[in-house]
Amino acid sequence: EAEVPWSLAGKAGYSVLFALADDLLSHGHNAIIDSPSHYEVIPARGAEIAARRGARYRFVECACDDAAELRRRLTERKPRPSQMPDLVRVGEHRWKTFGPPEGHLVVDSTQPLETVLAQTVEYIESGRAQGVLG
Repeated sequence: EAEVPWSLAGKAGYSVLFALADDLLSHGHNAIIDSPSHYEVIPARGAEIAARRGARYRFVECACDDAAELRRRLTERKPRPSQMPDLVRVGEHRWKTFGPPEGHLVVDSTQPLETVLAQTVEYIESGRAQGVLG
């Protein structure tokens, strides 16, 4: 959309994403970074920014282990140019999600939204961050 070459778009996008999160936290606001987190640097950079700004860092992974539902979601949506083609994503999950070493929450995105939100809010407010919770 911005005519940035695919080979540069990811790095540029993440640089802007983290700069915005850092700026929001520097002004005392909360920040949510929405990313598939396929690279170790993503949770590491998020945790580093939060620590520097005195903010709590929480990592929530949304998972859909139902292959048929995942296929339906990916084939029915209109992908953005910055997203990988659906044919690569449908079927076997080819990407690992990198979370922080101290653990994170995994929510089942096939559950009702109210359930997922309640689990997420409880996790964020509890201060727990040990092990993969799910």
